[in-house]
Amino acid sequence: MILQIPSLMFATIARSALHLNTLRRPELVDFALEEDVSSFMAKSLQCLRQELQTADPKTRFSLLPTIRTLFICEIYSGKADNSWRIHMEGAKALIESTRTNISQENLESDAVHHWISIRWFESVQSLAALTQHIQHEEQWQRGPRPLLCDQGEQSGVLDLYSGYTIDLDAVFREIGAAAWERQQLDNMPNNGSQLLEMNLRNRAKWLEHSVRAMISRDSRMGPALAPDTSLSKEEATQFSVCNLAYQYSALIHIYRRVQKLPSSAANVQDCVRRILDTVIGILPVSELSPWVLLTTPIFTAGHEAMGEDRIKAKGLLVKLYEKLKIRNTLRSAHILEASWSGNLSEMINPTGPDEGVFTKLPNGDDLETGTMACPHLGGRLAPYEEIWHDLPAPPLGSISWILQSADDGGKSLLGKFGRYYLVLSGKEGRDLSALREEWDAEKSRWDAKYRIGSLNDLHSMSRDGWEDFKGERGWKAGETAVVGTRKLCVKAICLSARIQINAEIIWPIILGMVPPFITLTL
Repeated sequence: MILQIPSLMFATIARSALHLNTLRRPELVDFALEEDVSSFMAKSLQCLRQELQTADPKTRFSLLPTIRTLFICEIYSGKADNSWRIHMEGAKALIESTRTNISQENLESDAVHHWISIRWFESVQSLAALTQHIQHEEQWQRGPRPLLCDQGEQSGVLDLYSGYTIDLDAVFREIGAAAWERQQLDNMPNNGSQLLEMNLRNRAKWLEHSVRAMISRDSRMGPALAPDTSLSKEEATQFSVCNLAYQYSALIHIYRRVQKLPSSAANVQDCVRRILDTVIGILPVSELSPWVLLTTPIFTAGHEAMGEDRIKAKGLLVKLYEKLKIRNTLRSAHILEASWSGNLSEMINPTGPDEGVFTKLPNGDDLETGTMACPHLGGRLAPYEEIWHDLPAPPLGSISWILQSADDGGKSLLGKFGRYYLVLSGKEGRDLSALREEWDAEKSRWDAKYRIGSLNDLHSMSRDGWEDFKGERGWKAGETAVVGTRKLCVKAICLSARIQINAEIIWPIILGMVPPFITLTL
């Protein structure tokens, strides 16, 4: 199958190259993608674009493994940015377009043939619902509801791909929706109405009871297996531990994000210890085991851990990396250390949580409102508003980048995306300076659209020209670029490609990025 689909072949080679490069770098000091990995991923996306345009709608399902493999490359790279979301949305668009073009019988046949990709998509969608960047529109059903472990015969069946029972997918989606509702409620004047608060508390209790019932069920009988599945005693034990770790991870999300309990709460710390103790109890394990699936629950436990439990969580992630050489496990350990020290710097968000609610505006833009810690107010939480506007895709093959000054304490940022250029600069004792310029293709020149503050030491395309940036194709993330007389650190750089699936979807190929935050660990 790989040789028959060029996009899948190049994606598979990219994943193999990523693993091989990791084996060759025992001391991993950065998480930038190597040039060969980026090149193979770019080639895969180019082939995928052609295949989507020429393939019969009835056969598009066969391209889903390509998207899954590219997604895994993004996650396993350890970049910890948002590029994985592009592939998830692409898979969603492909599945939806396929469903509208083929019969139910053929759809069921494809689902059986591509069950791994289907389970990957369903699992990833559910885990992504736990992140803070997806708007949930599910309406809470009033009145009594059956527990999520009582949703049908297949609900308690163990999914060997994700490492937990299928009914946990529904739990993760419900937690994400409830957490989004909690976020909206907290942003309302006077914290909203008592009725909404009561409904949300009932929802949290229902979710907790559902997960507790799953834990009780599986502790008595073990996770159910599909009729055509068999496991050895050792394998069954390992999958049971993996399933239990995900169940307690779900409880942590309920306590922390829906009920808003502190990390020090007894319920939270009990879940942390149960995750760590159960995982430690099955060590050591071989490479071919659910061990590879445990990064997410270990990270979840480690994020809330206290005292010696932090050492346990980090040790498990490091041991997992040493065994499997998957970069995102090592990156997860680094992020945990940064979060424990309270100094996330560039790794996550130096000003604490920045969580908002998105509202669609009449012109198509998105209004984000919420609260965040403000450095100029001594870290005090204050309300904010931001407008998000989608930019048109840059031309195929164009370079976009983010640079940070290296000779003035990192107080200046320069960014280019297609025909847009932006500079921000702030120093002690001086107001913020900013410049935004756009390329005018008809006049063949850069035009300044916005200026504020002193611009003497900021590079302006309209004033200083483009000559200093001509070496951009030779830049690599983490390296130093010389622009004029200044030294700038390359924080991110990407090459753009475009694919069409009904509506236009942009697939950026990220060559390397220092992450502003982590949103999902798989």
